[in-house]
Amino acid sequence: MATNPFTNESVFLWEEDAMVAAAKQIKQKNPATSVIAWFDTLMVYTGWNVDPKNTTVNTTFNKGATVSCATGHFRPAEFIEQEGRSMLLRNGSNQLVHNAYGGCHVYDHSQAATRQFWQNMCLNMTKSGVIDGCGADFSAMGENRWSAHTPTNIAKELGIPLAKATAWAAGHTQMMRDTQAALGNGLLMGKDAPELGDHVHGVLEEGGCYKRNSTVNTLRNLTARARAAGAAGKAWVYQCHSSDATTDTLAAFLAGAGDGHFLTVGGWYNGAVGHWVDDFAKPLGAPLGDAIYNGTTWLRSFESGTQVTFTPHINKNGQDMAGTGTVVWG
Repeated sequence: MATNPFTNESVFLWEEDAMVAAAKQIKQKNPATSVIAWFDTLMVYTGWNVDPKNTTVNTTFNKGATVSCATGHFRPAEFIEQEGRSMLLRNGSNQLVHNAYGGCHVYDHSQAATRQFWQNMCLNMTKSGVIDGCGADFSAMGENRWSAHTPTNIAKELGIPLAKATAWAAGHTQMMRDTQAALGNGLLMGKDAPELGDHVHGVLEEGGCYKRNSTVNTLRNLTARARAAGAAGKAWVYQCHSSDATTDTLAAFLAGAGDGHFLTVGGWYNGAVGHWVDDFAKPLGAPLGDAIYNGTTWLRSFESGTQVTFTPHINKNGQDMAGTGTVVWG
């Protein structure tokens, strides 16, 4: 839905049109900003509605769709739910699969035609001239962890036979590799750090940064992998979200972050203000080297004179718990 600025009434708007309109405004402000169109690799969001209160779901094409499947008004969904239904995933009883989240139908990536359909859906957006790539939501399945992207987990999550899940998992990864290759220097954004460099050039990890030692080590490992990849690694982008905008979290991020790493705060619906803290505007400069661990604390210095410390906390059971940090700005 969109709001008519002259009448203040809600009007129907195709998602792709809204994305391009927003991208044009962003590019006018800063042409160097990369803009991606956010798509889903798992679910077909087709239960759209025209109710501004989001209480009445249109189930014309999917009788099982719920409100959670009504968050996107995509033109390609209209096609794939009608003429292209053969590209949707079916279970062992030849019934269309409904994902647990939203009751959406599911792309069948075991089919080459489906993989090409998803790739074209992304590339058609880049033809606008203001879209630089695409998000690949659920690239790591429901847990948003690449370790969960196994045929066994996929079979259980989607309710399909193991052989079908094996083919789906391989096809899902292949689709992302093919799409990233077709995008060239453009971005395909996955959801978990291990995906970076394998089948995506970017990762947007929700909740990926915490005031924990794991955050420092994840970022350091990504930096090492990017260096090992040479020129290709310089194009990689990792962005982690945190709902905890404290100095402790910022210190953990700065202790491990390398080139192409970004921290954002807030959730999906907080607006621009909800994704900003004043520390983001402070001068930092390049790091003077990788962080050094002195046995208890990570230490790192930056060109601006900023000094960062982060002390992890591992409890008596060996669990990585909330640590403490400081950022003394130069």
